[in-house]
Amino acid sequence: MFDEFEKSKNQLIGRDVGIDFPFGKIFLEMVKEHPSLYTVNHPTASVFQEYIIYLAGLLGLRAHRMPLQILPNYFANNAWWPVYNEIGEYHSVQYSMPTVFKQPEKLGGKFIDLKEFIDRSYLDYARMGERIRSSKQARTIIEQWGE
Repeated sequence: MFDEFEKSKNQLIGRDVGIDFPFGKIFLEMVKEHPSLYTVNHPTASVFQEYIIYLAGLLGLRAHRMPLQILPNYFANNAWWPVYNEIGEYHSVQYSMPTVFKQPEKLGGKFIDLKEFIDRSYLDYARMGERIRSSKQARTIIEQWGE
């Protein structure tokens, strides 16, 4: 569990190799200073702003730093996942978050605690399993490989 950040960090830095505008190291510093992701791949407005300012600087342009509260970010309408304090402490994250999850707006946008998140996840896994088992492609695979 604690090594996932290290794996992700190495992958991100590896992706920057050969890119004209590498941003991985800047992003990794941001992640430690303030919440920068709603979920695994949905950045907050602060990430977009920093990247825009970074790119503008490389192009010799001046970008204005705006208050983050007024910047729109449609990712905010989707799910939010917390950074657990134990994991944040292990990686020297400089902030803490409540251990609550936010549903996507299209599912109600409700904030739920860890127990409810786990309960709902198991229900969803069971539903997904049923849908997969009832699909024609899955039946074919099951018939070929056995249950």
